[in-house]
Amino acid sequence: MKTKYQIMALSPVLLFSCMNGSYSSDLSIYQGNSSGQTSIFMMLDTSGSMGWGAGYGGSSMSLEDDYKVCIVNDKGNNGSKAVLSEDSTTTPSYKRYYCSVTKSIYDGLDNTYKQRVRNDCTVNGTGYKCYDRLTRLKDAMFTLLNSRALSGIKLGAGYYSYEGKGQKGIVSIPAKAMSDPTHVTDLKNFVAGLKATGGTPTAAAYAEAGAYMMGTKTSETTTENIPIYKDKYAYSPVLGWLECTKLGASTLISENGYAYKKCDSGGLGAEISEFAGNGWRETTNQTQQNLLNQGHIITRYSGFFDSAVYAEITDQQHPITNGTDSVYSGYSFMGKYISGSGNYSTTTTYTTYSTLTDIGNDSNYISPAVANSTCSGNGIYFLTDGYPNGTEPKAIRNLMNLTLKKSDGTNAISMANNCSSSLSSTGSSDRNNSAWECIGEYSKALMNKNNPRGVQIQTAVIGFGSSFAGIPKNADGTYNCNAPGLSKDIQNSCLWGTSDYGTGGFYQASNSEDIISSMTQFLSGLEVEFKPSNLGVISIPKDPLDQTKAMNTGFFPMLQPLQDSTRATWLGNLKKYYVYNGTLSDSETGGNTLYTSSQEINPLAKDLWSTTTGDNSPINIGGAWNKIPVPSSRLIANDAISNINSNRNVYVLSNGNVKKVTKDNLAEDIPDSDKIGTESYFSITTRKSLLKYLGYQAEPANLNKATLNAIAHPTDPYRFLGGVVHSKPLVVTKSSDINILNNKVTSRDEYVIYGSIEGGLHIVDAISGKEQSVFIPKEILVNQPETLASENAISENGIKYGVDAPWTADNTFKVTTVTSGAVTTAKYEADKMNIYGGLRMGGEALYGLNISTPSAPSLLFHNTPATPGFSRMAQIWSKPTIANVRVKGEKKRVLIFGGGYDQSIYEKPASSYVEPTTSTRGNALYIVDASNGSLLWMTSADTSDITQSHKFTQNSDIRYSVVGQPTVLDYDADGLTDVIYFADLGGQIFRVDLNNANQISTKVDSNLAVRVQTIANLQTGSGSTLFVPRFYERLSVAVFDEGQERFVLLTAGSGNRSFPLEEEKAKNKVYGIIDRDVVSNTLATNYTPSAIIKYDDLAKSGVLGKTDTTQISSDNIASIKNKMLKGWAFELRSIDSGNYARAYEESDLKGNDLYVSLYDPKATATGGVANSCTGGVRGLSTIYRICMPYGECAAYLKKDYLGIVGPNFGPTSNDPRKQILVNPNPETKEMCVGNCNNNNTVPTEQKTYTYSQYRKIKPVRWFEW
Repeated sequence: MKTKYQIMALSPVLLFSCMNGSYSSDLSIYQGNSSGQTSIFMMLDTSGSMGWGAGYGGSSMSLEDDYKVCIVNDKGNNGSKAVLSEDSTTTPSYKRYYCSVTKSIYDGLDNTYKQRVRNDCTVNGTGYKCYDRLTRLKDAMFTLLNSRALSGIKLGAGYYSYEGKGQKGIVSIPAKAMSDPTHVTDLKNFVAGLKATGGTPTAAAYAEAGAYMMGTKTSETTTENIPIYKDKYAYSPVLGWLECTKLGASTLISENGYAYKKCDSGGLGAEISEFAGNGWRETTNQTQQNLLNQGHIITRYSGFFDSAVYAEITDQQHPITNGTDSVYSGYSFMGKYISGSGNYSTTTTYTTYSTLTDIGNDSNYISPAVANSTCSGNGIYFLTDGYPNGTEPKAIRNLMNLTLKKSDGTNAISMANNCSSSLSSTGSSDRNNSAWECIGEYSKALMNKNNPRGVQIQTAVIGFGSSFAGIPKNADGTYNCNAPGLSKDIQNSCLWGTSDYGTGGFYQASNSEDIISSMTQFLSGLEVEFKPSNLGVISIPKDPLDQTKAMNTGFFPMLQPLQDSTRATWLGNLKKYYVYNGTLSDSETGGNTLYTSSQEINPLAKDLWSTTTGDNSPINIGGAWNKIPVPSSRLIANDAISNINSNRNVYVLSNGNVKKVTKDNLAEDIPDSDKIGTESYFSITTRKSLLKYLGYQAEPANLNKATLNAIAHPTDPYRFLGGVVHSKPLVVTKSSDINILNNKVTSRDEYVIYGSIEGGLHIVDAISGKEQSVFIPKEILVNQPETLASENAISENGIKYGVDAPWTADNTFKVTTVTSGAVTTAKYEADKMNIYGGLRMGGEALYGLNISTPSAPSLLFHNTPATPGFSRMAQIWSKPTIANVRVKGEKKRVLIFGGGYDQSIYEKPASSYVEPTTSTRGNALYIVDASNGSLLWMTSADTSDITQSHKFTQNSDIRYSVVGQPTVLDYDADGLTDVIYFADLGGQIFRVDLNNANQISTKVDSNLAVRVQTIANLQTGSGSTLFVPRFYERLSVAVFDEGQERFVLLTAGSGNRSFPLEEEKAKNKVYGIIDRDVVSNTLATNYTPSAIIKYDDLAKSGVLGKTDTTQISSDNIASIKNKMLKGWAFELRSIDSGNYARAYEESDLKGNDLYVSLYDPKATATGGVANSCTGGVRGLSTIYRICMPYGECAAYLKKDYLGIVGPNFGPTSNDPRKQILVNPNPETKEMCVGNCNNNNTVPTEQKTYTYSQYRKIKPVRWFEW
């Protein structure tokens, strides 16, 4: 299956080429499908025969040739003088030249021309308007440039010949992404300015196009000797056949590149016409065919009637020395094309492309093709309307050979000695100067992977005009190039595009529709069948009904990175599978696993939401993408999701409330109260984007109600989905029935919530996958409305991030039991379905939504830095923690979250990053009312905007962004949070002690916190050696016994997630910090905190790394137990000796084992199959296990996983409370050192563990001990 959607899940193929453009945060690890791009260069014929006769004396050229209309008579009338023109309706405008064909003129044509007029010309009353070839070409190009037919490719353009001299082709516009509107405008300007004049140097133009695609050149210091011709015969309608009897002395160069001696045109008669001069005499009648067969060539056209001058070769040579260029090279004229303002056809002024360095430099052209790629589609679209001429074969051979020279000066493919293709110039119209042999040879060189670019470059040949009209077709629809009666030039042109030569196909065209068809067919042939890329980040949610159970289904977020740095978004999908035997599968009992043994996506694995048979690996097949219910003209019986009755439930924030978007309320001519919104961010552009997000691809002329109502349902569903990256899928249950006897779920009404980077927060039915609603935050409408309109949206400042943060749910139930006969059923009905979250780098906001009606969410609150009390708030990266605290005598549901991420500080590479010395934004911890988002309490170094003292506690150490999710403890099992732990990007860890007992009074406003204590500051060094570990993730917190005492162990992994590929100043660590203070009576007034823990207070013997893993030593453990040391640290080692390894993703504490993930950007897959046809990801993740609480053992999984992959646990096949590691490929073996199943002094293989989860309430009133 060929598709433009090549997929990459969140951890796919390993590729180490550099990104084009930079992407913020950890998206920089993703490599777009640079080798999967289609690049086409168009070389367009602008010879005189393409036009209407301007500058050619009298003939209407292509109009006469194609339709036998506007024919010049013997008095020089009619012909081009009868040609009319009109302005196109395009921007920019160009003249459209035509011959008016009245009914009487039409009736006088023979049947062949009548048929052509009917096929090609535009009906005009009772007659027709027949346009010249160049107008038809321009019409076709503007149609293509305004359509989606060219989306996703790179397209460039040039023409031949430059200045009409018949010598060279020009590379005018480089091949750039058609998603760039500026580039499309450049192409339109180029097309509008094309002018028909001069000869047809086909071979030279082909060499120029080939040099551009290969990244070589046609320029070199050359001196070429070309043969000299002499004028011999000419035909004048007035004087008849003439023969030259006297030559001039000078050697001239004709406009089509011939060296010739001109017939003496002296004398009085020459003032009237060249042919009335002294050198010309009447002679016997000749025929053009006989003269050409005898080796004569046409050097030029002259006289009032534009008469052909036939010349014969001499034994003389003329040296052509042209500085750095052959006479046939257009390299020095790159970027040239005719341009002007308004009507382009009235100007002949040449302009130069604005950025020449995009086309070439002093050394070579800049090729648009990806070097040495087997997956790129590369082609030359060569349009010609006649026979090649004006190119001396030896000079052309040398020119083509020059373009095949590699950077080291050698030729893997040589054309230095001869051109030996089977395309023959014998019998061609200009057999001495058509160079057909070299054209055929060169087409083979372009298809040879040994060419300088190392890629196959196809050539499509488009024969335009009447000359090509007689080629018959074979039964299979291909052209019969060897049919009898074809001229040699037509036969060669036809063969040129076949698989023996250019491979891109031959296409006969006579009108604009034919040109459009030829381009789309050529594009189809260039598509490369991409093999799916491998691996992905698995997400397995907890059961909303029982958090001690893992669900037996998991999700697979997908992402399609692109190398195009102008793209505003990347495509994605979300697919659902069963969890089976430590990985994902399409069946509860096995079936097809999501991954093959070679770590690629299995095309046979069909996700649970897919209805597609066959290959399910492409990003746009199956999953949530195809369950978006946009309208279409399809019948319900044919498409249950998108049909004539379908409507997408899109909601936005409007005037402080959530409001549904409809086609009607996007109108501007309706009352304000009916409009979707009156705020400034509902601009016309935004409204049009929302219209497309609803599924209407139309581009309305205005947003009047009548115009919108007239928009019909599209034939096919218009929908797309942005990448799903950091917004892990969240499962919420509305109702469920459980058989109490066997504990089996008999029914379940459940929903999945996830965000995507095009800007939507999606709520979908967990069973069917059908989208119930999608909420678009205000920040998306302000920052990136264009990503709602199109998958090809353009951005001037990099990729947009949409809704990219994980969300959390407050999902509580009312439980009743119903007995029917012998069956007792527990019925769970949700009494609360609230969700909360931020946008990560999509914007600075925290939302609360009520989704009790999944198809119509309502707003709980919307907090931003502009909300009073939240001035320190930045980008919310982590989900808030839901907890209970007592406030003024009331048990209150609250959200606890960090202030977020300061993009202005931390999104800087090492070369420009300076460690902040003053407070960053996001340096806060907030507690808010979960029902309305109102501030209850906060802590920060900066609290000046809070006027009520009971609502803040200042700590001068909280100066850095707090990005990770806070962790809470209820240490007296009363259902109220007593302790909050959090860390920051400044290497610090904090504890908040809450005093719920102090909130008994219903009248007194009391501070929720007793204190905010700095527990650890793990920065090391100073000045140039300062190393500040960054903590982006939630701390893992657990209570451990130590004899008669207890302590809390906090674990944190460090690593710069903002720039994961950069080396850090020192090695990152996984830290274990022991908090002994928390088990004392921290509420006492005489409490004295311990000293802040520093890195030197920790045991440092632990190492995590594939080449060197070591547990914490027994001596160090003894020092921890006797309180000489206050914790431990495992140093993270890369396979490289540098400081690259880092701890990413949230750790997971199972029993007495801590699972952490080490990401190493320098690591590569061993034995993995890298798929160069798609994108990939840099680096590997390794899952490590550390024995708690002292680090007395350390182990790592034998398999590594591509990209950033954290520890995931899912159920075994028969028990949801028994859990094992779930990975892209199952792994049942680990390498363990230290206190393992045996005491191992070196890492030794052993089996991985299975863990049992169960409910247990264990009160721990530590302060009473």
